[in-house]
Amino acid sequence: MTAAARPIHEPDGKRARAARWLRRLHVGAATAGAAAILAITFLEGGPWQTRSFTAAAYGYLFAALCLLTGRWYFSAIAAAAMPVLVFVISRIKHQLLGEPLLFFDLVYLMRSNFLELMRNDLRIGAAVVAAAVVLIACFAVSWRLDRRRSRSIRVVGPIVVASSGLVLISYPQLQRFDEMDLISWNHRVATFALSATRTGSRLEPRPAGLQHVPVPHDVTGSVNPNSFPDIIIVLEESTFDFRELATAAVARQPWITEFFEPNGGKHGRLRVHTFGGQTWLAEFALLTAIPHTAFGPNGNYAPYQLEGRIKASVPRYLHQFGYRTMAVYPTRGSFVNGRRFYRSIGFDDFVDPSDLAPPRSWDWRTTDDEILSAALDVLATRRTGDTGPGFLIVLTINQHGPHPRTPAGEALADAFNPGRVPSESAAAFGEYFSRFQHSATALSSLVTAYRAGFPGRPALILHFGDHHPSLSKETLPQSELDTVVPKALMQTYYAMIPINFELKPSPLDALPELDIAMLPAHLLASAGLPLDDVWTLRTKLAAQCQGLYADCTSPTKTELHGLLLSRGLVLD
Repeated sequence: MTAAARPIHEPDGKRARAARWLRRLHVGAATAGAAAILAITFLEGGPWQTRSFTAAAYGYLFAALCLLTGRWYFSAIAAAAMPVLVFVISRIKHQLLGEPLLFFDLVYLMRSNFLELMRNDLRIGAAVVAAAVVLIACFAVSWRLDRRRSRSIRVVGPIVVASSGLVLISYPQLQRFDEMDLISWNHRVATFALSATRTGSRLEPRPAGLQHVPVPHDVTGSVNPNSFPDIIIVLEESTFDFRELATAAVARQPWITEFFEPNGGKHGRLRVHTFGGQTWLAEFALLTAIPHTAFGPNGNYAPYQLEGRIKASVPRYLHQFGYRTMAVYPTRGSFVNGRRFYRSIGFDDFVDPSDLAPPRSWDWRTTDDEILSAALDVLATRRTGDTGPGFLIVLTINQHGPHPRTPAGEALADAFNPGRVPSESAAAFGEYFSRFQHSATALSSLVTAYRAGFPGRPALILHFGDHHPSLSKETLPQSELDTVVPKALMQTYYAMIPINFELKPSPLDALPELDIAMLPAHLLASAGLPLDDVWTLRTKLAAQCQGLYADCTSPTKTELHGLLLSRGLVLD
């Protein structure tokens, strides 16, 4: 056939066939999206209520999009993309932090330097960018292919919206599920959707009837503020006692032993309530002496939910004894509402990188030595002309994950026992050990610099690990890697170092493990500060519960919470 004799419509025929295949692919994608939602809804765990809730939420979203756009297939794809994206992000979060994605993860992190979080953790940034590109591309193609606006949507849409909405609001019993139910269910989409219904945060458990309890007499009496030591708290980011994972030769090195078990000091195991991240939860429990779990599902973002509601705090108690209270933050003060929350619980000074002279722009690679050195400068300058004691908490950041393969890490990979650390993770643990060496050196330099800068002045330095790094999960057998974070990953350490004075006996000295919310009472007693009836009740609770708090069911916990509420020390 000559060129002139070829059908003049052949190219159009190819385009028509391609268009038909694209439309079929589009219909298939919409069907696959709906099938994916059904699979997620009915194949994951959790009680039947959560599955019904998820199905109803998807139906409501699908029908609402149909009414809004008039397009069946685009609405099916868009409605499916959102829960599928939640499912994927939740799996990633659980892998890194041991918890599923919750609704307020998005609400609050979007309000507090989400771009900073992405910039400092490339895993998060890459995932967000990739998801945005894929979704925009899919939505754009789907919109072009689904050009016909269906009239039947006007009839079917309102019916689906009404019926799905009725299902969504007809489950008041869902409110009985607590935070641990949501976290333990292997149903990530339902967990995300249901967490959006948890808007309150109340201190629990509480007495059946609250009655006003009179404030006791002043415990400060005629004490001399100069008789109390400076108190410096160093939050060691992502640090735990890794000696059981190390080779015997490494674990017995004197400088490592001195870090975890300081000579002349106190030390022990610390129970925390987070894993792999969410340092603000460790800060909250330490500074308020209440774990975030006591406030229900929204306790995960206590610095937002409880700003202005906590009147009983460590800095406020120390004010009674003449302490000036200071905090040094490694990130911007707006991150997770840090500056405002610290101010609300009684801190006199809150210093982030922008407050230093000259202003700095710290990130997660800032060394401990830089931060601790700046913290001592803050302690000296903010107390100029003030002879009273100082209370300073400083947060480190350099040990924060990820811990990628580096030359330094590879050189230290053999520091860990191959029987405890998988060979593929050895270099990551080596990088962790490399950063730990810098942290230990910086802490030792802090002690030396304090002695030189404040000769003869007494001080108590408390350092502790806020949580395990996410790579700790790789040391556990597969049988322990369930949805709920294993207890082994909730245990770090604490250590107290006295300078120019002897630590005082504490009622909690003999306890083998302390909840981080119990650590403040131990700290105050070890510093020689008198304890009022609230702090005395906390030590009684610790003794009854073997140092634990969240897992304890003693009636003393209810009594303590009732005392805090009745005196207005915690506001509903």
